[in-house]
Amino acid sequence: MTLEILKAVPRDPALAERARRRPPLLFVHGAFCGAWIWQEHFLPWFADRGWEAYAVSLSGHGGSRDPDRLDQYGMAHFIADVGEAMTRIGRPPVLVGHSMGGMVVQKIMDAVPPGAPHLAGVVLMCSLSPWGLAPTGLYMSTAHPDLLREIAMIQMFGPEAATPQGMRAAMLSEHASDEDSRRWFERMQPESRLASMQLTWLIPPAPTWLPESRPPVLVMGAGNDVFVPSWIVEATARYYRADSLRIFPDTAHAMMLEPHWEDVAEGLEEWLMPFEASATLKAAA
Repeated sequence: MTLEILKAVPRDPALAERARRRPPLLFVHGAFCGAWIWQEHFLPWFADRGWEAYAVSLSGHGGSRDPDRLDQYGMAHFIADVGEAMTRIGRPPVLVGHSMGGMVVQKIMDAVPPGAPHLAGVVLMCSLSPWGLAPTGLYMSTAHPDLLREIAMIQMFGPEAATPQGMRAAMLSEHASDEDSRRWFERMQPESRLASMQLTWLIPPAPTWLPESRPPVLVMGAGNDVFVPSWIVEATARYYRADSLRIFPDTAHAMMLEPHWEDVAEGLEEWLMPFEASATLKAAA
């Protein structure tokens, strides 16, 4: 099997022409899911607004290669997956990484995979911090110990060990409908034990210095996130000297699935708009 890359592009010719003046968007999912998590709302929404939108399923996830070898895939494989997707897209993208996918994006920001185009921009959405899972684990052990135990059970035995109520509390706000919660819960999958171990113990932080040529960085968080609370989001923004920090109240960890998902999408697009003006100026030069 190959790498699954979902794609949504504008159908209107005028919007398609506009998309060619903008960087493509490449979305990178977090743990226990695949590229499908972006297909629900974000991919079609951005395509309808004049953006080329892509989402990659990391190895062993979604429709990508070798799901039976999931536990053999680690962060190096996931970084290579995103590099492959970037190469196939062929233009410098804005990378949007959620949760675990945010850590993958952070590592690519530090060193773009060989042969891949450079980055036009970086968005860290409810991302793990530069220190991996350690801050999240310490926070949840005191603030949400029951949820932490449930996540540990999922890691050991797969999603079938979880309860819908527990997963809803971890990922979604009280505003999400029961029907949507059940539907998304049914699509969850196990996560790589190797990647989880690396994120907990073996991932050193990226360097605190960044080159002057670093891409623009947006850090986004959710006010009701029980997994990556606002103080972790703010620490990540400070660490990378982010150009912008946005925290959305009444929103939980799975921002792209929440009832307020469109507020998040609009906030992201607002930050993206200067990219079109920059590209237009470069083309005219």
